[in-house]
Amino acid sequence: MMCSCSLYLISIYRASATLQIHFGYLDMSDISLLSKDQVLALVNTQNPGLDLTFEKVSFGEPVAATGETPARDTELVMTGIPGKGFKNTAKIEYNRINLADFEIQIPSQVQVEGDVTIQHILDGFNTFYGSNLQLDDVRSDLTLPGDLTSTPQQFTLIAAAGSFAYRGQVVISIQQADQDLNTAVTNKVLDGLTLSLS
Repeated sequence: MMCSCSLYLISIYRASATLQIHFGYLDMSDISLLSKDQVLALVNTQNPGLDLTFEKVSFGEPVAATGETPARDTELVMTGIPGKGFKNTAKIEYNRINLADFEIQIPSQVQVEGDVTIQHILDGFNTFYGSNLQLDDVRSDLTLPGDLTSTPQQFTLIAAAGSFAYRGQVVISIQQADQDLNTAVTNKVLDGLTLSLS
């Protein structure tokens, strides 16, 4: 099942429990890729015949697009690596994925294993959405909640300014990960049931 979308409108759909992000008619970003790899795949997809790799080019830092009416929300300078087939630089413009789009399309139910850390929250987020956000995709100064229970609570995940593929923020529901029932039931050989009528 695929959402219809106009060119460069980002929409999301779930396929085999994995979200995929549409940047337009020509391509689709695989959010299971690392942030940087999604952008490189976008460049290659929209430039037929081009087969760039990080052995051939390097990326500068992504920044908010400049100018009065930028075509996209992000600018990034690619630099050719001498002797690898490309020279000089090229500036690309593209739209990063707004983290809020995850929650809009599929409300979260993120389970967090172990201690409450940003890494463990990201692990739960990635498991739920089929994504691959890393620590450098989100801000490191996020306020963490206390101990989690099975009752969901709200947590705000904010993209780092230097994330290649993501921007914005999203409020997600997080909770303690479900216990393994087989581990929780330690005594499986039970006494009873018994009947006493007197």
